[in-house]
Amino acid sequence: LVSARPPEESREQTLQVAGRLLDERLFEPSFRLYSHAALNAADVEGKKLVLRCAYLALELNKSEDFQHYLDQAKAIEADDAESRGALQLVLGVHAFQSGKLNQALNYLGHALSAIAPDSSLKQVGLYFNFLSYTNLNNTDIAQNILDEMSLLFPHGAYTALLSDDTKKAESISN
Repeated sequence: LVSARPPEESREQTLQVAGRLLDERLFEPSFRLYSHAALNAADVEGKKLVLRCAYLALELNKSEDFQHYLDQAKAIEADDAESRGALQLVLGVHAFQSGKLNQALNYLGHALSAIAPDSSLKQVGLYFNFLSYTNLNNTDIAQNILDEMSLLFPHGAYTALLSDDTKKAESISN
């Protein structure tokens, strides 16, 4: 049904579906939809899509795709606070995956200050912030982040994943 609609409306529906899939941590189908939507991106909205592709490429361990989308995003001159925040988020996730936790926290801190509170990327940023602090054995800050996630995204897949992991860890330690 989506493809039977006018192209502008179809694109909007596709982006909504891609965003929902990302929110549910269904990375592969979200990546496919976003990557198609990001073709020929040249403005700030396109840059945001390209950065989502870069993030998803990281989640899917597609390092060549990650580098391609990162380079593409950097080549788009259009900019706003949200796209700068998304870039910081992508760099933070990359640093986290590379084991550079302090650098990850620096990028993620900048990202979280720039990303809108209701953005799905905020949940991603908080998720990796939590993981970074947990890996640095700073459980008090990690718990505060999880509490914030529970307030902002009570039904979010990232929140649920961390809540389940935290409950399992507590039951093992008891």
